[in-house]
Amino acid sequence: MRRVCELLKIAKKQTTPYHPACNGAVERLNQTVAGFLSHFVSRDQRDWDLWLPYAMFAYNSAAHESTGESPFFLLYGRDPDQPSEVPEGPRRVPYASLDDYKVELESRLQVARDIAKESLKKAAKRRKEVHDRSARDAPFNVGDSVYIENCQRQIGLARKFQTKWRGPCEVVEKLSPVNFRVRDVNRRLIRIHANRLKSAPVQYSRNEERESADFDGDRSEAERADSSQETPSPAFVRQAPEVTAGMPPDLLHALLEEEAREVAAQITPGEAPATSPRESQSRQRGTDLLSMTHEGRYPLRNRKAKSD
Repeated sequence: MRRVCELLKIAKKQTTPYHPACNGAVERLNQTVAGFLSHFVSRDQRDWDLWLPYAMFAYNSAAHESTGESPFFLLYGRDPDQPSEVPEGPRRVPYASLDDYKVELESRLQVARDIAKESLKKAAKRRKEVHDRSARDAPFNVGDSVYIENCQRQIGLARKFQTKWRGPCEVVEKLSPVNFRVRDVNRRLIRIHANRLKSAPVQYSRNEERESADFDGDRSEAERADSSQETPSPAFVRQAPEVTAGMPPDLLHALLEEEAREVAAQITPGEAPATSPRESQSRQRGTDLLSMTHEGRYPLRNRKAKSD
């Protein structure tokens, strides 16, 4: 097919699959012809091809909104003869010679086609304005993780229960503002329109999360010092009595003592009072926690020593 196009000087362009809007003019023609056929085909729909010539004649002889003329007139320079308008006698030719008819026909066709071109430009501008009202730029870039719309229907399976999206896949190239080259789950490169893509949520593995947590070691001393001056949120605030009630005694004592030391380490002699109620409450709870552990209100280790 490529060789045939080269011989006939045809500029063949491929469209993205499962995206009918790429062939908008053809799809609009198919919609019109299908509307014609739906009024005349039989119940079993096996005779649609017998009605196709009549549908095409009606389409070609009717004036189109975009051009203002019928396709038949723009091609032949005259309107077609309708079955109800067939003359009884021979057609009267008002031209003295064939050359006069040729000159008049060329002039008529040139004027009609120029008007049709201008009408097509205006119609295209109107359609573009309507389209641009809801059009948005594709939010995808090279390296993004995306899902591909699954338009393939498997025989024997209900379409409602099939997976609507496949992926995640990777965007490897941006061919145009709306077309992308994507590597699918089978490592194949496919060209696809942005309307059939949607962003995939980023999923991190445990190793990636651990590496992200360990990134703090690469920060400078000044950055770590700045972060250490932030309002602390010690773990003992989350260990409410109703949460720690079911813990083993030894584990509870060790947890309280360790958290008390952490809070006490943040309190220095002569320190300025807390600047926020939350910080003041945290420091007061840390002080009370220290006093309770030293006074023996949680003497779990002492009991264990006495029992030994």
